[in-house]
Amino acid sequence: MEEVKRDLFTYWDQFVDEYMAMGGSEATIRRVKLTLNLIYKESGIETIEDCNSPIILRSKLITLMKDRDWTEVTYNTHLKSIKAYFNWLYDYEYVEVNNIGKIRKAKEKNKEQRTLTQSQVDALVNYVSRHNFPSRLGYSRNVFLVNLALSTGARTSEISALKCKDVYMEGGSLKIVIKGKKQKGRPRYYKMKGALKHSYEMYMKCRREYGREEELLFISCSDSNGLTTRGIQAFFTRCSKALGFSVTNYSIRRYVATKLDKEGFNLKKIGDFLGHTRLSTTQRYIERSASLTEDGIDMLGKNLKKLD
Repeated sequence: MEEVKRDLFTYWDQFVDEYMAMGGSEATIRRVKLTLNLIYKESGIETIEDCNSPIILRSKLITLMKDRDWTEVTYNTHLKSIKAYFNWLYDYEYVEVNNIGKIRKAKEKNKEQRTLTQSQVDALVNYVSRHNFPSRLGYSRNVFLVNLALSTGARTSEISALKCKDVYMEGGSLKIVIKGKKQKGRPRYYKMKGALKHSYEMYMKCRREYGREEELLFISCSDSNGLTTRGIQAFFTRCSKALGFSVTNYSIRRYVATKLDKEGFNLKKIGDFLGHTRLSTTQRYIERSASLTEDGIDMLGKNLKKLD
């Protein structure tokens, strides 16, 4: 008897409803759908049964990795997204066996993780505050975006998902709530003050003058859509070219983590501030080498004999 194959998205709507009802994040839903669309359209894997075949799926993912020049991290991210969907299919007995677990992750190379220095952060802030952007709306938005990233260390996906209602007054203070990407939407609250508060107020004033009343907090200046994660990344790329050094969302996050560490915050507090679920992740974000090696050299150097 010929096997009946089901379209890859047969249970998608139910998956979204169930996943969100259990506290899942919209960011994860978007990531899973992006991966499924990718293998559906570009790899010819259109059914649940073919996707659940480790031989077929592994071969197609490796081909995509080569064709699109994926890093090992990108490969593993897409594999993780597929696993999330098939774990749900298995839990709801839409597949008798979940074979995705048979596909091994790619071994990730240990890369040097860049952290912005204080002088680079100063240069970034100076560039954004002085640069003549095409419109006042774009200028005020970019200043607020950079101030927010440097104040909270928020992820690109978290920034792009922010809505106007996520900024509110409480007890005489202006606050912003950022919903965690990897903590099942667990919110983090930040008080807005100083330059961050001022840049927000200027941006919202400019939005009103331009008649922009979209629900999303960060909007595109070229159309009526929200500013996407890709748009934010493109903005940081333009900053990088102008400044002569790499500026990314994660180099900003690592700067924030390192700054908090130097100010005496412990790993638990830094992890909570950034929305990490594991302290090991926080540890990797912190650029400890400079301060530790300097202290160590000073201490151990006392035992060394100077040459005449």
